[in-house]
Amino acid sequence: MANGTTTALSNIAKIYQPLDSSRRQIRVLWLLGPSSRAPKAYRRIHITPPGPPCWDAPVFLPEIDDEDDPIYAELTTVSLLDRPAYTALSYTWGSPEAKQYTIFLNGQRFRVRSNLYSILRHLRWRGIGTKKAPADLQDSTDQLQRMPLWIDAVCINQDDVLERNSQVMLMGGLYRDASAVLSWLDNILPESTVKGLAKVRSFARTWTVLSAYLGDAKEKAGRKGRADKSDDGESPDSGVLKEIETWWRSVGCRFHDLIDVFCVPYWERVWIVQEVVLASPASHVYMAGTGDRDERITEAELDAASNCMLALFGHGDFTKVLQLNLPFIDAHQLSKDTVGWARHGILDEMTMRRDMSDIQRGLVTPGWMFVLHVASSRQCSEPRDAVYGLLHIIPPSPAERGTINPDYQRPVRDVYIDWALRAIRERQDLGILAYAGTGFASCQTPISHPRSDLDLPSWVPDLYNRKGRRQVDWVRRPPDERSNNDNTAAFPINVTPRGYLITPARRRAIVRSTTPVAYSKSSVRGGGYELMDFFSDYLRVRAGLRYPVGGMPPLQGLLRLVLQPFFASLDPAEGDPATGKAVHHLVCGFIWWLISAIRELMMPEDQMRPVNFWPPLPVYADLYDGVDESEVRERVASVLGLSFGDGFAASYRSAIFPEADITALLGWKQLEDSAKDEEVIKDADLIRIFMANWNDGCPLIFTGDGYIGRGPSNAEPGDLVYEVKDCRSLLLFRRGGAGVDELGREPITLLGACSFLGLGDRLDERRQGEYDEDLIIC
Repeated sequence: MANGTTTALSNIAKIYQPLDSSRRQIRVLWLLGPSSRAPKAYRRIHITPPGPPCWDAPVFLPEIDDEDDPIYAELTTVSLLDRPAYTALSYTWGSPEAKQYTIFLNGQRFRVRSNLYSILRHLRWRGIGTKKAPADLQDSTDQLQRMPLWIDAVCINQDDVLERNSQVMLMGGLYRDASAVLSWLDNILPESTVKGLAKVRSFARTWTVLSAYLGDAKEKAGRKGRADKSDDGESPDSGVLKEIETWWRSVGCRFHDLIDVFCVPYWERVWIVQEVVLASPASHVYMAGTGDRDERITEAELDAASNCMLALFGHGDFTKVLQLNLPFIDAHQLSKDTVGWARHGILDEMTMRRDMSDIQRGLVTPGWMFVLHVASSRQCSEPRDAVYGLLHIIPPSPAERGTINPDYQRPVRDVYIDWALRAIRERQDLGILAYAGTGFASCQTPISHPRSDLDLPSWVPDLYNRKGRRQVDWVRRPPDERSNNDNTAAFPINVTPRGYLITPARRRAIVRSTTPVAYSKSSVRGGGYELMDFFSDYLRVRAGLRYPVGGMPPLQGLLRLVLQPFFASLDPAEGDPATGKAVHHLVCGFIWWLISAIRELMMPEDQMRPVNFWPPLPVYADLYDGVDESEVRERVASVLGLSFGDGFAASYRSAIFPEADITALLGWKQLEDSAKDEEVIKDADLIRIFMANWNDGCPLIFTGDGYIGRGPSNAEPGDLVYEVKDCRSLLLFRRGGAGVDELGREPITLLGACSFLGLGDRLDERRQGEYDEDLIIC
């Protein structure tokens, strides 16, 4: 918890009296001052709305004036042992560089950030946190009224490190025992957030009907798949469909207000995860307000809306994007929205909301890896809070040695190493190494603070600077699911006094070359051609050779690497190129996506549209004026080594699947024939969505012995690929530049996780081997 106020030191002693930690004392705040019922002193300033241009948004933002109607408040000390009534406020502090305002706290001037100031004004206007008589209140039944507020930035003396340490230890009980928890959803466009909360309520009401329909449709599809002759094929009740259609047409594609609820800065804070999980669902409300308007929803309504959106638009797995075959739903628009929301992290946010709900209801227990899961998308101004902000929802395990106590005087390096060692012991493996390294092998999202050098060992994940999507197994596993069934036994970890990790390993490959991958409109000309260049270079180098694993042609290896999630989802029968059809639907779907990407990149720059938001199939080629379609096909065909005319089937067997006769299997003689197959069309659209999110900062890598893969952004020729004992992921390392350790041994730097087709996976012909080196990871 970083200092959120700037107040003269002479005033601090008059405002804050010492707290008795043995009595679990806290301070609570009462709002006083003017009793005006109108929210005064607002003026409106013009702004440029964020987000895609298709999102409607207000172009004015209210700004407050602290001189016209000052805020007066008083602090009172209470003991949690006495179970006092209070409302705990959960909110975003905001940037310390933003404008600050003066309030009068216990008669003394006290500076607060703009977000808290606007919240206090609105709460006072609503009578929340005040001592007003019931007759003065707008709603005397409001559970938030006639109770004081607990606000961390004000109720804790942020300049007293020892008090901060002590108060953080109380945070678990403080939110768990609060009479109410109020989550204030701030936003740069507060009017849109208020509208979004109203739309959340609409989605929550409709979800019951919609989920029932989806359940019926799923069951019917299951019966159809089993070829149950007793199935009469009767459609779900037409009245249900009519109700869903009426609701759908009322919202149309205008989801932006609801989406604003899930992309407000509030969700970016580390601390809110703990605050939301600990709050009682029955007394937890989410609120937003501006001027004389506000809106509130319950936690149950927010959960219902999240579940509805996840069911409609998928869970972030773009190989399984839900297709609703309803006549009143524009599937293309739905798919387009899915891409946009995924790229803005909105689907990930909804999934996190579901995770928090599962923890709160006791359905899962988070382990220490939950810290890493949260750090992927949450931020904090104090690096130690990445760990301290979650202490109260991660229960101790038998494998731990002691516990972590908040100490803001302890070096960040030591706090992170302590956390990493606990995560290793708890999981009984070194899987945490897959999330560490200097290469940041995932897409980096913007952070609200300058990057800071925390002096971490390369084997310890950076929880503070590195943000981006990471798939983390964070649920605490039962003892019988661990690699060591005796969960009380200490997992052996060899860490030197300098913080170097020593672990057995075996070398698998040496990097020969790397190619960055970027093909979105943002990179305009470099884009898709980089992927084309890699394909072309790799296939030229491997001409006449086979891939090192399975004797497959080099192009098949490339396609299996790029489309790995799709291939992995196929059952063995459908994935067999000689007899199955699904694998060929995928490959031709990718070819059509590649054609669309190159077609887009060949357009004049002033006519370019985002590649990922347009259909990939040839029926839309007339949208691209000024592009020679034959030149596009010729370019793609020459790179892939295929003939798209009458020789398509023969070239397909030669370049990709020697065992497949697609003319006999599917009737395709030309590439155009595949575009008439509905499964190819569907797969091409899914691949378009998938490729929109495939560019995660990881370059394509080619090893000296012919393996292809992907790895950290800073991978270079000469880097080493290792298998590390007790770590499932392959890891990339670099020697040199680190000196020697205390025993004269040369340490090695971890760059990050990597993956290669045929190395360390189910195709690996040398998966078992001896760990013949001891790596010293600095």
